[in-house]
Amino acid sequence: MFITIILVMFRAEPIASAAIDQTPLPKVNQETVITDPANGNGTVVEDEKDNPWYMPQWVEDLIEKINGLFQNFQDLMSGKLIYEAIQGLIVMMVDDMISPLFGAFSKSYLFTPQLAEIGLVYKGWSLFMYICLASIMLGVLWLASKVIKGKVELKSLLITFLICLPVIYYSLTALNFANIGVNWITQNMLAGTIGTEGISYQGLTGEQILKAMFLGKDGITDPTYEGMTLGNIVIATPGGIFTLLAYIAVIVFPLYLISVIKMLLLICLAIFVPFWINYTAYTGKMETLVGFVNLYLRSLLAGFLCALHFAIFVRIQSDYGVGEGIAAEIGVPPVIFAMLAVIFLFAVLFFLWIRPVWRAVKDPITLSGGKAIEGLGNWGERASLASNRLGKRMGAETLQKRSLNWAEASRKMQSTGKRMQQQQSSLKDRALSKITGGASEAIQNIKYSAPKSLAQESGSVVLFDDSMDLNFDETIVESSSTNLYSELKKSGYSQANLLNVDEGQRRKMTEQLQHLSPEYKDLVEWNEATGELVTIGEAKQGVVGNLKQLGFNVASQVEGMSRDGVFVGLETKKVHKMLDTEKAETAIQKINTDLQTYTKANLPSSTAKSIYSQLQNVKDDLPWVKNLKMIDEDLHIDTQDVDEAKPYIEKMLTSPKDKVRYNMPRSSKFLNDMITDWKYSPNRQDLVKALEVNPDKNVVYVDSAHRQEFTKAVEEYQKDRTPYWRTKDGKTFVIMDGIPIDHGAPPTNGINMGSFEEFQKDMIQHHQEQKLQNEKVTSTTKK
Repeated sequence: MFITIILVMFRAEPIASAAIDQTPLPKVNQETVITDPANGNGTVVEDEKDNPWYMPQWVEDLIEKINGLFQNFQDLMSGKLIYEAIQGLIVMMVDDMISPLFGAFSKSYLFTPQLAEIGLVYKGWSLFMYICLASIMLGVLWLASKVIKGKVELKSLLITFLICLPVIYYSLTALNFANIGVNWITQNMLAGTIGTEGISYQGLTGEQILKAMFLGKDGITDPTYEGMTLGNIVIATPGGIFTLLAYIAVIVFPLYLISVIKMLLLICLAIFVPFWINYTAYTGKMETLVGFVNLYLRSLLAGFLCALHFAIFVRIQSDYGVGEGIAAEIGVPPVIFAMLAVIFLFAVLFFLWIRPVWRAVKDPITLSGGKAIEGLGNWGERASLASNRLGKRMGAETLQKRSLNWAEASRKMQSTGKRMQQQQSSLKDRALSKITGGASEAIQNIKYSAPKSLAQESGSVVLFDDSMDLNFDETIVESSSTNLYSELKKSGYSQANLLNVDEGQRRKMTEQLQHLSPEYKDLVEWNEATGELVTIGEAKQGVVGNLKQLGFNVASQVEGMSRDGVFVGLETKKVHKMLDTEKAETAIQKINTDLQTYTKANLPSSTAKSIYSQLQNVKDDLPWVKNLKMIDEDLHIDTQDVDEAKPYIEKMLTSPKDKVRYNMPRSSKFLNDMITDWKYSPNRQDLVKALEVNPDKNVVYVDSAHRQEFTKAVEEYQKDRTPYWRTKDGKTFVIMDGIPIDHGAPPTNGINMGSFEEFQKDMIQHHQEQKLQNEKVTSTTKK
């Protein structure tokens, strides 16, 4: 600025000279007309030499450079220049560092590439496929020759090998279809969540994916950001360099690792799938195939969860840009949410994917399939028991029973999974036992023991049985006799009498009425079930007189009105339906509509009083309660309210009944024999009525009130009987001193416990578990 002032002072000298020189200047020197050669227009400008403020261009450039130098010096002294230099350097380094990661994000972050189209996968899979097909074919030929020679028991194994041939051949195709299905779901999820149409998310570049997480859908659709690097976009937001570094460290690098590991794992699974199928066929260990399916599906699910995380936060960022959504409401930038969500995503993936992958890596042969089955059984049991509790709250009997069945199946699945995880399979021990005639079991000190109890409690169900049915046996009209007569007369009713015939004379009455004079047939209505006889008009005298002569008791008659098979007593006010016809039904509906009528609930007096008293507490909530009446200790409901009141009162009459479920030993066949034995026992009649038996599932449901009686009866049944097991080839074994002994035939007073092979499997498994437990105890003691 100082130099500028000096130059301006020097520029003032011509002004002073001009003031001294009084000679006028020619006009031509005062202004010059410049003509534009393009259009011929003239512009008048001042002559540069006559302008006292004229400054050469090189001087202006010099002043500008000097000002810039001073500004840079000020920025340098304040630290701004250093900060901008460091910031630019970091942005450049970050952009260079993450640019190699874009490829992985583009290929496998949101979607899973079709494995069959990857050259390495196809070549590796083809190699293992041909090797394993040859191995399976050799097995098929050997097994076929054995079956032809009479080894029928190998037929099922031969079928398994034959099934494995197409499974191996089409395994890669099946995996590819799974990828395509998940990718289709992912594409629709992304489009629906982010709110875009016509965009193929599989075509996005890695840089677009990362920009979208920071800019929202504008990072995909707005061309303005195409020329900007990710570092420049992030650095321009609040937080600057720290936001950039946090974004890279917390979001970019972790998600890159997930994407790469997921892809490498899927490639390995696809290449080696023929080997695992082949291994399953030869060893019979289904846990290997279960482990493979479990790991593959979990990997696809992990990819879908990453895509879902991306979709949610792109949507949040898009809404935030227009001042909407939760992020805008609380004033927190979505990138902060995204960082926290990545931590949560990692926690979910750890339990859902990373931990199972690590288990499979430690057990590459079976891929930790046994643990997967055990875990599935655990979750199944929890879900089943939760469903059972829900069924109790809803009063759904079927749901409760099915839930307990599912829970039992889940427990068996857990047991199977644990058995699969044992280092030695019981199959080898059972085969060795068969070859040596049981000597191998004796050497291993495998002891057999019969179940201590034949019935194991496994849950309960709550049933809501109707304690009594709510029926309605009569309708009463609320009106005076005079008014009732008048109203019925207007409706075309005729005077009539109602005679109640004793039960012993009803059949005789039916026979006599068959010979009734034709003139009275239309004037008489007879209901043998209720013993009610209605005589109308002239029949009141003629018919009743004849009945009296025949010995019928006609003293108690009720006067009233009758029409279309309906009789209404003028004194009793009761409505009687004499004929079961459409006309009679229509007539009753008209009475209910035109007159105030009440219907009697067929309940014991004590129950009726209790229900009436309880309903008074809810009369403000239930309008029909205000119309209830107690007449002669009977509950009467307004006929117009019957449809609404009936289900409510029926619920009041129901009471919950708790039933306990007991499981019989697996594969046992004594349940029907035990129940039959109790049916013929005079002391067990009440117990049998309290049982609900399901022989197909070996299950008994017992009323909780008879619970102790049931367990005691089972103990007594078991006490004097000998448990026995049958082998596939017809042998019968009983247990003596922990050793299975061939009994030759079932004991006379025995309990059929079912398959010996299943029992043997359980005993060997129990021995192995006990052995491992003892080894752990010994190892702990030494430490």
